[in-house]
Amino acid sequence: LVVGALLVHLFEIVLFAVGFWILAPLENTGALQASMALDFEEFFYYSAVTYTTLGFGDITPVGPLRLLTAVESLAGLILIAWTASIIFLAMQHLGREL
Repeated sequence: LVVGALLVHLFEIVLFAVGFWILAPLENTGALQASMALDFEEFFYYSAVTYTTLGFGDITPVGPLRLLTAVESLAGLILIAWTASIIFLAMQHLGREL
């Protein structure tokens, strides 16, 4: 259950990273500002930091991409809490069976 949840969260992070990767170079969609060149690894890193709501601040969204950043952090917050609740309930159920 835990490994499955981690894989699903990782998949969600990758989906958002692909979204940032596609949208950032386009005109009128905003950008991600960073002190280094952005390749997919940095988009994945930014997505993971945003999804987990760590928010280090070394890469910053500008323009409309701020909205996608907000949506990702809200989704991450809700889905991580939901996953923790499901795992807690599963462990509680297992505890009763023992």
